[in-house]
Amino acid sequence: VSDACERVLDGASAELRGDREFMLEAVKHNVCMLQYASDELQGDREFMMAAVKQNGRALEYVPAELKGDREIVREAIEHDWQYTTRDAAMQHAS
Repeated sequence: VSDACERVLDGASAELRGDREFMLEAVKHNVCMLQYASDELQGDREFMMAAVKQNGRALEYVPAELKGDREIVREAIEHDWQYTTRDAAMQHAS
């Protein structure tokens, strides 16, 4: 757990952690914020797709049940240099 992420969202309410726009903005600043999104948001395919489009490294925080989603993995590859090879993206996919 990143100390910076933990400090920033330590006092955030469940309401904020479940707010789609708030959490996407937080992810823009630091992808590790994604781990503090509500369970509902973390399981929401469209939310996770939006996060991966903002930052391909968000794939690291995508729940296992969505890591097999080809579109999400493809977006990660397209939106982050770290995932420019299929093998690198597959390390974080299921």
